[in-house]
Amino acid sequence: MSFANIFVGSNKEFKMKIYQTCNDCFQERLKKDEHSSIEWIELDVQDVQAYIFECPNGHEWGVNVQEFKYETLFQSGTNAFIDGYYAESILTITAAIERFHQFAIELICLKQGVQYVDIQTTFKHVSNQSERQLGAYYFLHLIDLKKEPNKMSNSMVTFRNEVIHKGYLPSKQETEKYLKYAYEYIFQNYRTLTSEGKCNKVGELILEVLKKGNEKLQNLIGTEEVRIWTASNATFLNHAQSLDNLDDFTFEKKMENLIWWRNTNTVANNA
Repeated sequence: MSFANIFVGSNKEFKMKIYQTCNDCFQERLKKDEHSSIEWIELDVQDVQAYIFECPNGHEWGVNVQEFKYETLFQSGTNAFIDGYYAESILTITAAIERFHQFAIELICLKQGVQYVDIQTTFKHVSNQSERQLGAYYFLHLIDLKKEPNKMSNSMVTFRNEVIHKGYLPSKQETEKYLKYAYEYIFQNYRTLTSEGKCNKVGELILEVLKKGNEKLQNLIGTEEVRIWTASNATFLNHAQSLDNLDDFTFEKKMENLIWWRNTNTVANNA
C-alpha cells in the first residue's frame, strides 16, 4: 500500500516522494480497526524505484514499486503545478511524454516478438535523441495499428519549446492547459495501444521494471534477511487501473482526486 503524496495548505515545500507504510504495522491497525491512523514513511523517489526502510517500530522492509517512468514523472509534474512551480511542471511533464514514447516503443516491439534485451540494446542508439525516438514511435504505431498515432499539436509543441529552450515563464492558466493536453495525449494513446491494438504486453514490461528493482534490492540487502514486497502507487496516470469507467479518467476528476489525497494524508514519521 503505497502512493505519492504531498501537501496543500502547509508549510512544507514541494517534494516528490514515495510514501510507504509498514506492512506489519498496517496489519496490526487493521486488527484494531484503526484504518485512519496509518503512519506513512517518506522516501526519496529514485530512478530505480526499489527501497529499504525501517519503520518507527523497528520493522525493516524492502519495497519494489511497479511503476513506469512516465507515470512517476507525470505525477511529479502535476504536483509541481499544484504548488505553483509552472516552468518546472512543464519541464517534467515534457519528460513524461518522452518516456511514454519509449514505453510505447518497447510495448509494440514486445508485441512483435522482439526480445526485451534487444529492444534495450537498440534503444541506446537513440537514447539521447528525442526526435528520433518520436520517429520510431510514429512508425511502430503505423506498423502495429495501420494508422498514424495522435500527435502533439503544433501550438503545444511551440509553447513547450518557448518554456524549455527560451526561458519563457508560463502562467498558471497556460500550464494547466498544457498539463491537461499532455494527460489526454498520453491517456488516449495508451488506450489505443492497449485496447484497440489489443496489446497485452504491459504486464511483461512491468516484470522488467520489477526485475531491475529486485537487482537493486539484492545489492542493497547483501546477505541480510529483509522481507520484500511489491507496491503500486496511486499515480495520476496509472497502468494498474481498470479502464472500464472512463468517467473516472477525466483530467478534472484526476486532479480532484490528487488534491483530495494531498489534503487528507499526512506523514506521521519520516524514515
